[in-house]
Amino acid sequence: MADEETRLVYGDWEAGFAPALGGALLYLRRRGVDMLRPAPSLEAARQDPRNAACFPCVPYFGRLARGLDFAGRHFDLAPTLPACDPDNALHGEGWVSPWRIVETTPASLTARFDYVPQRGRFPFPYRAEQRLALDASGLAATLSIENVGPAPMPAGLGLHPYFRRTPKTRLAFSAETFWAPPDGPLAPPPDALGTEAATLPAATRDDTYAGFGGRATVEDGTRRVVLASDAPALHLFAPAGENFFCLEPVTHLPGAFAQGANGPGARSLSPGERLSLDMVIGGD
Repeated sequence: MADEETRLVYGDWEAGFAPALGGALLYLRRRGVDMLRPAPSLEAARQDPRNAACFPCVPYFGRLARGLDFAGRHFDLAPTLPACDPDNALHGEGWVSPWRIVETTPASLTARFDYVPQRGRFPFPYRAEQRLALDASGLAATLSIENVGPAPMPAGLGLHPYFRRTPKTRLAFSAETFWAPPDGPLAPPPDALGTEAATLPAATRDDTYAGFGGRATVEDGTRRVVLASDAPALHLFAPAGENFFCLEPVTHLPGAFAQGANGPGARSLSPGERLSLDMVIGGD
């Protein structure tokens, strides 16, 4: 089947990838221990991409409430995944579209998604690629987008890994500013998160930290997982009462294509121009 798992192995590490299921990572394990919250099964990831261990957000991250405005034009966009958000386009097309593997080795692969504009969807053509590679330190992922059209296009990227959450989970990372969607101002982090190791609050968090220091550590007493990225911002999604949370390296504030002086914004790519995002997940 086209959506069967492609397995990567290197030393103590193994990963499962499902190209046809939104280019989703199904699991990442070290010595048989899950370093991310794994997909329960291929069928679960097929039914809902949010069941994956990680998925790509391309050509933007977050929701585009009320559609897209770019270069003096407005584009109405249909909901991407109505089960998640029945009103707005969310996280682009990559996570709900099939990808194809164009290169593979026992420990690495490159997958590609060529997008042709469709009515009610993102109005610009692009090519997205994911490069996944295991080595002794863990998983290195690179997500990129190229403008293959004849005119400039807005573009942003995000990677959306899910982490296990227990009452003992502690999170450490650094950031310069904090932003609570949809309209809050950029401000200093309101609590210990973003400044020192801390437990996750009981209430839901769905916030972005700009000026991300490039490294986040997750510990729960049984495992330590380290995320490193060149992303300028890190989005934290920690729903109350769940056994998971997400740390998402992103190139821009959620759904924002023009933040100007207020913070990181998505790029406008000229024809043939590329944008990329790197992430490494390791640990012990």
